[in-house]
This record gives sequence, C-alpha cells and structure tokens, in this order.
Amino acid sequence: MRFAPDLFWRLQRGWLGEHTPEGTAASIELAGGFDFQLGVADCALTVAHLRAMPEVVGGVGALGFCLGGSVAFALAARVPLDAVLSFYGSAVPDSTELMDRIRAPLMLVFGGSDPYIPRERVAVVERAAAGRPDVVMHVEEEAGHAFHNSEAPMFHQPEPAARAWEAAVAFLREHL
Repeated sequence: MRFAPDLFWRLQRGWLGEHTPEGTAASIELAGGFDFQLGVADCALTVAHLRAMPEVVGGVGALGFCLGGSVAFALAARVPLDAVLSFYGSAVPDSTELMDRIRAPLMLVFGGSDPYIPRERVAVVERAAAGRPDVVMHVEEEAGHAFHNSEAPMFHQPEPAARAWEAAVAFLREHL
C-alpha cells in the first residue's frame, strides 16, 4: 500500500509541477512558502494514520525525492519508521545531527555532480553516516540533481537512475 501526503495543501491543494524549466521554477517558488516543520508534522500524522489502518500490514516506511527526501529524513528523527529512503534531500547535509535520533534503517541517495547539493556537502553526510550500521550511502558520482526523475528530460540520467533504483528496491525489500 502506498500513500503520498499533499505537502503543499496549505499553499495550493493538489499542486503538480510541470517537468519543464518553467514548471521547475514555479515549483521552487511555491516551495519557498513551504513550512518545513509543518510538512514533517503532516507526514507524522500520515504515519500514525497508516499504522492505525487494519489493511496496513508489515512495516511503514518513508520515501522522498528532493524536498521529500529532506522531509523523509526529518520525519524519521521524529517518529518510528521501519525504513527510510531519501533521494537527494538538500536539507540533509545541514541536519546530519538528526541521524542520532533515527532508529530506522536509512538509505541516502545523492548525485555526486549535483549543482544544488555540491559534492563537498554530500561528503558531510558520508562522514556523518560512517560507522553507522543502519545507514546506507549511495552516491552516483556522475549524476546531477533529480537524476531519477524520468519525466524531466532536463534532469533524468537513465543509467545512474537504474543503478540507484535497483539499490533502493533491494533496501526496501530487505527492511519492509
């Protein structure tokens, strides 16, 4: 069972950004008004709701891309989850101290050539993850930001996306 909370419901219900340069700019502008802590709280309510549903069996995990990757990471520090997968969460390098509060298995995926999250910021995350048995770092060195977004030709990089997704699916199968 999969659920995706509407993170932007306070700003514009049902927002769907277009996968064009103009759509990306509009999404970034909208995200500028996003209250990160309220978004994480909304996701915590979603997790509580899922855990209360009789049809939800097994574990509950969080998966996010970009802003969603940052939200999933912060959510894991706030509520118990069974697995967390964060793709290129731009807030992660500045909040690595949250790893001390995350009890769920955690996989962090980054592009090593991401102009929005420079390689030296990814290295900050790698250092924070070092020695943590439940944290998996996956860096596609030649990939940029949003490299897994197959709907956005300006970002999508099929080969790194396929490798990262294969690792992500294996991680989720193991923990969920």
